[in-house]
Amino acid sequence: MNANSNFSDAEKKKIAKFLSVGIVVVFFVGLELISYLFFDSNRLDKILSLLEEDSHLIWKQKKNFKGDFFGTEVITDQLGLRVHSNKTSNNRILVLGASPSFGWGVKNSETYSSLLENSFIGWKVINGSGVGYSSEQGLRFLEKNIENLKPKVVIVSYVINDVDSFRFFQNNGKSDYEISDTSLMRRVLSGVIRSSNFLSLMQGFISSYKKEKGPAKFYLPGKVRVPLLRYQANLKSLINLSKSKGFKLIFLKMPVNLALGPEVINEKEGLSTLSKAMIQKNKELEKFGNCQGSLNLFESAIQRHALLSRAYFELADCYSLKGEKQKSLNLFNKVKEIESFNSSRRSKRYNKLMHSLAEEEQIALVDLVAAFKREKNYLFVDKKSDTIHPNREGHQVIAREIMPILSNILESL
Repeated sequence: MNANSNFSDAEKKKIAKFLSVGIVVVFFVGLELISYLFFDSNRLDKILSLLEEDSHLIWKQKKNFKGDFFGTEVITDQLGLRVHSNKTSNNRILVLGASPSFGWGVKNSETYSSLLENSFIGWKVINGSGVGYSSEQGLRFLEKNIENLKPKVVIVSYVINDVDSFRFFQNNGKSDYEISDTSLMRRVLSGVIRSSNFLSLMQGFISSYKKEKGPAKFYLPGKVRVPLLRYQANLKSLINLSKSKGFKLIFLKMPVNLALGPEVINEKEGLSTLSKAMIQKNKELEKFGNCQGSLNLFESAIQRHALLSRAYFELADCYSLKGEKQKSLNLFNKVKEIESFNSSRRSKRYNKLMHSLAEEEQIALVDLVAAFKREKNYLFVDKKSDTIHPNREGHQVIAREIMPILSNILESL
């Protein structure tokens, strides 16, 4: 007797569907496992493992995250904020800043948020800092969450990302305030791709085949994320918000520990040569699919203007199209180096503006630039690989400098 006769047609269809789904699942799990062997996660991939796109904030930290982040354990809450204790209180101090305040490279208990909380009995310090955040994102975050968090004091420390031109998401050459809300479908799709080694590999192959910039687009120098006047407007908005909601403000003038780089000359001439090279490159790409003839023009632009990062980027892109990967990578690294020089120079103007605005509006200011200069020990994570994030001792210095000013404010409440 045939075993198949024991099943009805409906049951056979269900079994067939189940087997089909099972085969598909096994197939994709197999692809994912194989891709794991070939997928080489880089620094950006590790950063993005903590982050997700957000329609209003551009991105945010993942909620209820628990895992390793560059050698230290990071735990986040329902809002995606870094947690350092289970303490609860209606007396709340909110720290707003970027990854230096988030505590990149130090333990939860070593952040200056945690140190401040341990120093003030009865007060809860919330670390509202975001990895890669600018004052634009910080202002949006506070406006969105002010009623929920209800802080009595807000400490503000934005500068390092405001002066930068790179973003972890939507790195399209625009400033932060020009970024519009992203669709839910786009965010879900990009999240699925980033969470899959197989899909990430396929995306890279497709970009290479189509001669797109792909991950290299991350290095594309664009506008400053927050122009100086917009930075001033954001700080003023925070001041106005503090007056309307009744919380006290403290500004932190943060050190940006990046090299200044060489002095530059003939900028206008260099930019003129670059614009000609860009036009020539576009013509060559449209006609021949390469930019061999533009190389001399880009190199000429660099000779006239040593810090013309866009010229280095276009050179890197041209050499990538030619298949000279190592030369391309070296040039992309040069782009990052030049942009760090530019960020360092800009940060001095931004910090000066914060200082002046604090005096004008009578906002408490902690000058950490001066405080760090007074210290003999090295206060950042690593002299070679990470010169911008304060280390354990750096966070201790920050907490120490904030304490007397914060103490006076709390006594007045």
